[in-house]
Amino acid sequence: MTRRANTRLTSELSKLGTELTTGLKRDKGTALSGDLGMLTALERSVTEIAALSSAAKEAKVFADATEARLGRIQDRVQDLGTKAILSQGGVGGNVEPAVIAAAQDAFATTVSSMNATGVGRFLFSGTATGTPPLRDADAILADLAAAVAGAPDAASFNAAVDAYFGPGGGYETTDYQGTTQDLAPQRVSQDEAVDLGLRADSSVFRDTLANIARIALLDGGAFVGAPAERQTIIDTAIGGLRVAGNALTRERSVVGSAQGLIDRAITRNASETTALDQTRISLIGADPYETATRIEQTQVQLESLYTLTARLSRLNLANFL
Repeated sequence: MTRRANTRLTSELSKLGTELTTGLKRDKGTALSGDLGMLTALERSVTEIAALSSAAKEAKVFADATEARLGRIQDRVQDLGTKAILSQGGVGGNVEPAVIAAAQDAFATTVSSMNATGVGRFLFSGTATGTPPLRDADAILADLAAAVAGAPDAASFNAAVDAYFGPGGGYETTDYQGTTQDLAPQRVSQDEAVDLGLRADSSVFRDTLANIARIALLDGGAFVGAPAERQTIIDTAIGGLRVAGNALTRERSVVGSAQGLIDRAITRNASETTALDQTRISLIGADPYETATRIEQTQVQLESLYTLTARLSRLNLANFL
């Protein structure tokens, strides 16, 4: 009888300790009179919201990284456009070597930014998130230089650059290593999803790289003896950089809208999680004061049992006599 009582009280004390620690009844069936349907549905919702919250946080990191890289590219585009305009003094708009170097640096920075990752995935590779979207900047410029080599005038030079970045050109067939499929929209809440499917083979990136490259390819004295042709190339690049800057602004606004949606989803998911937790506590929550009181009562009972057991162990005929 004492062994059974000891087992019961020890088990009860363990159960009450768990309830005091977790704040939840351990015997959910008893607490709900055997009707576990509502609790099962509630816990399923909690699990789903937790998964959506995790996805939303991952999407936020991805979107933030995308916006940061677009911003970096746009800054370089605007800086290069300004330097190109200011460096056109003199007949033929001779570009200072420093501006050509700035264009080469901007090209490398743009390619590097397009090859960036967020949450371990490449940002602009389409569904091939484990593959960098572009080759090395130096390799691309080397192929471009070969494509424009021997161009007799600015029109031919610009046409060769446009063909390289156009459909079926070297950029599409050789430089871009991603897929032509966009990332699927990412669900961030029960009824919302965000589209972060910008790829490195999109027109905004092609135009940006093409117009940076026009200036970068003037290295080595291209058209040095034909200032009018050089002027045409520079003017084309400046105009193209202005258009590319506007396109980048539009893309950043799209990403910014996605960032706002993600932030709202994260806040809403947190609120829903709190509400679901409160509902679960109302169903199977253990009152801490009541639980602590029962623990104390059980401890007293257990101590009394130990005392009684000790006294019973001393009841024998020799001691009595």
